[in-house]
Amino acid sequence: MTRKQALLATIGIITKQCPENNIEIIEVLNSIIDDLPLNMWSEAAIYDSIAQFYCDHGRYPRVNDWKSRRLPTHPSIKLRTGLTLVEYMDKYFPDARVTTSTMKQVDVDSMVAQFKSEFDRIKPASSDDYNVQRASGVPDWRTLAKALELTKWSELLDATELSTKRQYIPTVRIQNGIEDMMKKIEELEAKSDMLR
Repeated sequence: MTRKQALLATIGIITKQCPENNIEIIEVLNSIIDDLPLNMWSEAAIYDSIAQFYCDHGRYPRVNDWKSRRLPTHPSIKLRTGLTLVEYMDKYFPDARVTTSTMKQVDVDSMVAQFKSEFDRIKPASSDDYNVQRASGVPDWRTLAKALELTKWSELLDATELSTKRQYIPTVRIQNGIEDMMKKIEELEAKSDMLR
């Protein structure tokens, strides 16, 4: 017995028992027959699979969920509906769309405080220096700049009243060992005393 034959037999049994109470069941079974073979996705099957996933998991499918055989592939959705997955989800499941702003409702003031704290800890010489040395979980400077509607590192520093200006620390090349190093240290100490 094929799947179609089994469905037709089931419809016959349900119809004989009590057709008035089972009209919706009969209609759904007939639509399944129309969709056979079930390895091809119809528009209704696509919608139902996503709705069923939501019922089963309490959320809409994420990236890795689309690899499941229970959900249609992206090309199947495009082929059957003429819409990309994103367009389809926006049209039929608009509340499923997750953006970074809905994922993280971060208070800008706390981001600024976190940036200042991290800045004071790192004492970065540049924006790249900050991004490389920032702690895990701390947003990069561009994220904060975007939240403050800024585009440049210098604008962010001005807005947060910070500066990357560092005190000049001279470099010394030692060629003749410890004696030259001691002379350079004495020279630097003398210059330091003059600056005070």
